[in-house]
Amino acid sequence: MRAGRLAALLALVVGLASVGVASGAGAPETILSKRPRGEIHAPRVTFRFNANAAGSTFQCKLDDKPFQGCASPKTYKGLSEGRHTFAVRAIGPTGLVDPTPGKRFFRVDL
Repeated sequence: MRAGRLAALLALVVGLASVGVASGAGAPETILSKRPRGEIHAPRVTFRFNANAAGSTFQCKLDDKPFQGCASPKTYKGLSEGRHTFAVRAIGPTGLVDPTPGKRFFRVDL
């Protein structure tokens, strides 16, 4: 009976490990190379980004809006005063999406 339990436990561990590897394997990593820091005193902001996988495309979003296709550099104009959140995620050439988009929080103070 011990051998049966050990085999079942080992199968469970191997199964869980393979699920974890498959979910992140081959997904590109998004890199924010230029971003605002702290308070911005203008209604305009620009972000630059890339990925560690050649041929990646990108999706960006500002605040609560949905992700949309974008390219670097990405500039937003006409920003209102207050706190904003920018996020960008890379999509690799095989279609895998970065599970951890690059995010930056900033405040516009005009």
